[in-house]
Amino acid sequence: MYNNIHIVRNSFSHGSRVLKETDTLAKSGIGKVYIVAIHAEGLKEHEEIDVGRAVRRLKLSTKQWPKRRIIQVLKHLEFCLRVIRFARGKDIRLINVHSVDLLPLGVLLKWVLRGKLVYDAHELETENPDLAGFGRYVAKGIERALIRKADLVIVVSKSIEEWYREKYGITNIVTLLNCPNYQEPKRSQILHQSLDIPKGKRILIYQGALARGRGIEMLLEIFAGWKNEGYVLVCMGYGELAPMIREQASRHGNIYLKEAVSPHAVLEYTAAADVGVSYLEDASLNSRFALPNKFFEYITAGLPVIVNDAPERKRVVEEAGIGVVLREMTADSLRRALQTIEGMDKDRLREKLMEVAMTCSWDRQAESMIEAYRRHVFQQPLRAQVINDHH
Repeated sequence: MYNNIHIVRNSFSHGSRVLKETDTLAKSGIGKVYIVAIHAEGLKEHEEIDVGRAVRRLKLSTKQWPKRRIIQVLKHLEFCLRVIRFARGKDIRLINVHSVDLLPLGVLLKWVLRGKLVYDAHELETENPDLAGFGRYVAKGIERALIRKADLVIVVSKSIEEWYREKYGITNIVTLLNCPNYQEPKRSQILHQSLDIPKGKRILIYQGALARGRGIEMLLEIFAGWKNEGYVLVCMGYGELAPMIREQASRHGNIYLKEAVSPHAVLEYTAAADVGVSYLEDASLNSRFALPNKFFEYITAGLPVIVNDAPERKRVVEEAGIGVVLREMTADSLRRALQTIEGMDKDRLREKLMEVAMTCSWDRQAESMIEAYRRHVFQQPLRAQVINDHH
């Protein structure tokens, strides 16, 4: 029986992808699955998710130290040392790291514990403009030097997979789309009721991190200039742009801010909208190749989607005919996109959305995940157990 550790560099308050992966592993013959994170105020140090999974949030003595670069290095070193101490007492044989800065720790744990290592890249991290300067140089060096030490690499889109294959010449890699479990969407008025939106108004929803580079500022500008359109804008989530959205909502009756809801309630709120927008500005390879989980949540909730001209989302939308691809975000282009969606055959659109949601659901991704683990990670005695238990 293998115990498994998943290491993240956050407080693990919202981690839908890690929750889905660990649930799949816990049900597939693995021993205990531990998610190790950094403690934050208001969260438990020890949390039992279910009989097979537990969260351990480590308290760092360096956490309150200043945020200078050398201090950040010391914080990271303390976290790594505490993770090693924790793992050595838990009979860990399978190590999952969920960011590039944890790859050295993963390689070290693989050697110390004589285990297997999975590098789970939630994005094309080294091509993210948020990682700049010396930090980006270091991250690229770490990934280049250590990625071949991983027994399996997991990525979130085929374009990213192809980039990794070409960049590093690796073959032990699999794409797992960041999709929710399939469930039949149930329409409701929960957004109208909770935000006091007038009856009859249709809802264009942006859902996810309220951050720059996601078209939010353009949406706010467009809706601030719209007075008698049939749509209102709801931005749901949390982040740096929340004050800006709140201020615009106080001035314009067609703009609303909805705070983030629990992962279990997300689809209920999403399904109360009419159209979803996923517009990651094409500022880097990371955003260009992205397939965000919120994009798939729109589809699972039965919403047609509006996306920008990026290859992965464009392919899904155009092949299935479930929305509109915008070349640019303007008031006229957005108005035309909404009119196009309104003109689609509703029954046919519903069928197409359900088909994509079922095809891309986590149930399907879990099958691909287990097969990838079987091929690249597990040794023979565990392999049959995992596959047999899964099926």
